[in-house]
Amino acid sequence: MEDTSKELGRAGRETLEVLVADIWNNGTATTNHTAGDALAVFSNSHIALGGGTWSNLLTPGADLSASSLQSAIDNLETTNDGRGKKSMIKATTLVVPTGLSWKAKELLNSGYDPESPNNAINAIKERNLKLIVSPYLTDADGFGLIADQNPLIAFERRKVTFAKDGDFNTGDYLMKVTFRFSVEVNNPLGLYWSAGN
Repeated sequence: MEDTSKELGRAGRETLEVLVADIWNNGTATTNHTAGDALAVFSNSHIALGGGTWSNLLTPGADLSASSLQSAIDNLETTNDGRGKKSMIKATTLVVPTGLSWKAKELLNSGYDPESPNNAINAIKERNLKLIVSPYLTDADGFGLIADQNPLIAFERRKVTFAKDGDFNTGDYLMKVTFRFSVEVNNPLGLYWSAGN
């Protein structure tokens, strides 16, 4: 019975992880997740309030490398806000699936450029990006960025609650876990994604 209770707790935590990862896994499809402009969370044609469009999707998608990460960072940080003003956001976190964790650590922590034979400095290291490695990301070569103004909203409506009861007639012991949780993105300005190639 104690194992069942622990398993319910793990299942509850995993459900929360899956819900958050689903934004990254299915954020390019309007059928799954949309932003406040009714477009996919990651899109090349987000509508700016002052007219025009902006993008938070690396196009074409590229595998994680020094150059693709630099392009993603530059694109994220030079995006204008909805009124055409500089957004002044900074990339703070790199999000990768488990299979890219070694490559990500090389890019973020090497003193010299890990992809250069001439010992050029690793400019990415100076960014001090945090790393999130998620086993719940399904795109094996996709990677994402989160800015200091993180628009990903994870709202815990009701905390994880355990309940148990016994059934007098059958002698069965009943256990359950309940919670209410939602994940959404209204203005995706601080998120960026590359689906790899």
